[in-house]
Amino acid sequence: MTKTFVLALAICGFGGWMAYGQDAASPKDSARTKLAEQLVEEMNVQETVEKTMSMIKKMIPYQIEQMRKHVSVKEQDEAAAKKRQERLDKSMVKMVDMISAEMGWDAMKDQYVALYAETFSETELKGLIEFYKSPVGRAFVQKQPELMERSMKLSQQKMMQLMPKIQAFCKEAATEEAQQEKSEQAAPAKPSKKAVE
Repeated sequence: MTKTFVLALAICGFGGWMAYGQDAASPKDSARTKLAEQLVEEMNVQETVEKTMSMIKKMIPYQIEQMRKHVSVKEQDEAAAKKRQERLDKSMVKMVDMISAEMGWDAMKDQYVALYAETFSETELKGLIEFYKSPVGRAFVQKQPELMERSMKLSQQKMMQLMPKIQAFCKEAATEEAQQEKSEQAAPAKPSKKAVE
């Protein structure tokens, strides 16, 4: 469940990053806005956003399956756990579909343009456009989806390796908390100042 939760946080974090520009208001038809539009096009932001969401959707079943391998379930609870996991699977898919629909390119394009127009000066926008038009810039854009996919898989593998340590840490923390509560309940109550006087 921890891994599913982490994935949900990652999705929400990505959504929050995309939503950052929603409140940004850049003057219509300004020179910077036009340059920002050109930059967004040269950077191929639309394809990057769409591929990222697609990768997340594809990774969910794998994430959940890997998570199951690291979580021990008692035999008598196996049937109930399976049904619960199926409900969680469907909920996670629905959540990603909702994010994809609400943050599709058509809905977010103006916010992206405003974000770049407000973040960079006119000179910087021109320099970035020049870079992305260069052979190196084109190579960067073309390889970005592959780089992102490999980075996500690397993070995913590392997280699964850490899962036993995370579970052990949670178990240890819960045990310490239970012992602390037990010792506090067993300790005699301290007399009040008035009782001492």
